[in-house]
Amino acid sequence: MQAFELYQAGVILPNNAKIIETTMPHDKAVQALLEGKADAAFIRSGVLESLEKQGVVTPDEIRVLNLQQLEQFPFQTSTRLYPEWPFSAMPHVGDYSKPQICP
Repeated sequence: MQAFELYQAGVILPNNAKIIETTMPHDKAVQALLEGKADAAFIRSGVLESLEKQGVVTPDEIRVLNLQQLEQFPFQTSTRLYPEWPFSAMPHVGDYSKPQICP
């Protein structure tokens, strides 16, 4: 999703761009920014506001790129909204939209 959003925004990463995976929690990505280990980070919505509330960061320390104004959404976001745990299936997988009783 991050690569798609960058592409949609016209951002082309240089060939020598280094991707750092920080694992969970998303706070680690923010910490990498604060420590100068990364120039940008992807975090889920609500993380930045939570860290501000905890006093870990101040509102002017981190800039949200491509800030969106989404009506009735309480958090800063730079992309469209995505489901928290998206999934997909191949065409040969049956329709399990109705509850199934497992033996």
